[in-house]
Amino acid sequence: MAAIGRIRKNSGLLIAIIGIALAAFVLGDLFKSGGRGRQNIPVAVVNGEEITYPDFNRQAEQNLENQRQRSRTGDLSDRQRFTVRQQTYEQMVREILMEEKYDELGIEVTTEELYELVQGKNPHQVILNNFTDPNTNRFDPAMVRQFLANLDQMEQAQRQQWFALEEYIRDDRKFQKFQNLITKAYYVPDSLAKLNYQETGMTANVDYFGIKYQTVADDEVEITDADYKNYYEENKYRFKNENEQRNLDYVVFDVTASEEDVAAIEEQVNELDEELKTIPLDEVPRFVNSVSDQPYDSSWKSRGDLPARIESNMFNGEPGEKVGPYVENEKYHIAKLIETTMRPDSMKASHILIAYQGASRAQDVVRSRKEAQSFSDSLFNVLKNNPDRFEELAKEYSDGPTGAKGGDLGWFADGTMAYNFNEAVVNNDKGDVVTAETAFGYHIIKVTGKKDPVKKVRVAQIVREITPSSQTYQDVYMQASSFAGENKTLEQFEASIEEQGLNKRSTGFFDKNKYAIPGITQPRQIVRWAFDEETKIGNVSSVFEDEEKFIVAALTDTRPAGYIPLEDAKDQIEPLVRREKKAEVIIAKIEDKAGDLNAKAMGLGAKIKHYDNLRFNGRNLKGFGPESKVIARVFNLDAGETSEPIQGDMAVYVFRMNGIEQPPAITNYKGTKESMQRTFERNAAMIYPAIKEQADIENNTIMFY
Repeated sequence: MAAIGRIRKNSGLLIAIIGIALAAFVLGDLFKSGGRGRQNIPVAVVNGEEITYPDFNRQAEQNLENQRQRSRTGDLSDRQRFTVRQQTYEQMVREILMEEKYDELGIEVTTEELYELVQGKNPHQVILNNFTDPNTNRFDPAMVRQFLANLDQMEQAQRQQWFALEEYIRDDRKFQKFQNLITKAYYVPDSLAKLNYQETGMTANVDYFGIKYQTVADDEVEITDADYKNYYEENKYRFKNENEQRNLDYVVFDVTASEEDVAAIEEQVNELDEELKTIPLDEVPRFVNSVSDQPYDSSWKSRGDLPARIESNMFNGEPGEKVGPYVENEKYHIAKLIETTMRPDSMKASHILIAYQGASRAQDVVRSRKEAQSFSDSLFNVLKNNPDRFEELAKEYSDGPTGAKGGDLGWFADGTMAYNFNEAVVNNDKGDVVTAETAFGYHIIKVTGKKDPVKKVRVAQIVREITPSSQTYQDVYMQASSFAGENKTLEQFEASIEEQGLNKRSTGFFDKNKYAIPGITQPRQIVRWAFDEETKIGNVSSVFEDEEKFIVAALTDTRPAGYIPLEDAKDQIEPLVRREKKAEVIIAKIEDKAGDLNAKAMGLGAKIKHYDNLRFNGRNLKGFGPESKVIARVFNLDAGETSEPIQGDMAVYVFRMNGIEQPPAITNYKGTKESMQRTFERNAAMIYPAIKEQADIENNTIMFY
């Protein structure tokens, strides 16, 4: 109370301190962003056009909501949210870049065109997909007209979805026009078609052998700095990164239950076990729900559904049989048999679903719950007296997806349907027609099959996870905090890791779009720190919290966008440079052997392979793997000629050309032209990456997510 009194007495001073701190935070953010508040910093600038944060956030939230509906979980993981935001960014950048191209070329979609794409004779594919009659599985234009007629009366969210759909159709049509401009400009003359026909159709009859690189030991070759430099300069295009990169070392402090934590949990579980012995069976479920980390599961279990540790006791014992406490998978368990019965493992039924407004998954349903119940009762009365009409009435009236099949649900396992539906089938005989209400609406059910009943059990299980206590969290945090506070430089960071015997991990170079970091669930906080303009090489972070762990990181290196320096690329190219040196050794060995192909192969202990249908446009060499460049060189040999050693990706080869067979002569190259056109069209669809590469894009997404 004295402490509270002191706080009240100095409340004015406290408020002033908080105000100053908040002002410092806001002003610091303002100055860091060059005088612009974070909300005013664009998410990106694309060829001079800004993607503002409000616009981006509005589109991202819509995409997140769409993803939630698709996932049907009601929530998304941190990684899923990051992915959706990244997709939103790419979507908005693409829209800007493509609109620029459309404007340059005068590409547009008129109101009349959009009408035809929505309500015309040849609607867009997305309209076909969304307005298909479930009974006929065919597009129904009347459904489109009815939907649009009711659009003004729909909720705002539905109207927004429709407008987004129209925008997608318009954009897709523009892109089709853009692609048509490119693909229709492609012309294949007869001479080019003839050449393509001959090249793709010719085959060679060859004999050859190859000496694989692994036949030369690593210590047989010596790599010099000149070797690295030569390979790097010849293949420099392979070592270019598009964005600036960072490299981190980090230490993870895992929060795990201490011996004291385990002992305390064990004591609690033993107390629960003693209490459980005194509780009547009918009150056990409520007790489990009040003390267990997992709620009571009232479903009936078959043999094979329960953990092996308890199954025998539960199926051979009487109600009240208890197993435990025991530890399994980092949890304490106590199991108690509540009830046994005989039930079928699987059943078969058909149903007619009468949905109503507010029922689960009910779309475009206008009837109320009372109206649905009345209609369901009417149908039930008809079917009670005439069950043979079930299939007919299901096709006509069911709101469920199985209506088109006469309501047939096929076989399903006990417990997989909604509870009331499941129990209605269990408790009635084959051929019976019954009703049930579930979250989806009213069901008229016809039981069409049941397997023989088997013994099943209901088991109550108390589960207590072995988790670290608050004190343990505090202790590990203090350990991580002390480590971060005492090691402000990279040298201190490295020395302290070695001194304390900690496990240092490294990220390798990454750009600001990275999400995954090994061992870390929410890595974006660390990525943002690494790319903060105030974070310099050698800086050590404060403590990052990540579920049941704490992380301290150090920035060890940075790379600007552009070519990776040779020194940084050495580890990456070492196997390739070594392969080059091994190729020199193998070539020298081949050239040292006199004689023809057979003699060289015998002298080297190699086996000659025969290939009588080697295609000019082939990629794989029998017995070795992908070698398209080697195959291309083989076709330069004359009949009867033996090649010099040819260096490939898998081995060094020697070939003897026995002969080349040309494809049959033809005069009409229409099929070849069409094939070349299709190939070009597929490649033309990849034009956007080239457009994006030429654009001037300032990406600030790291500041927002």
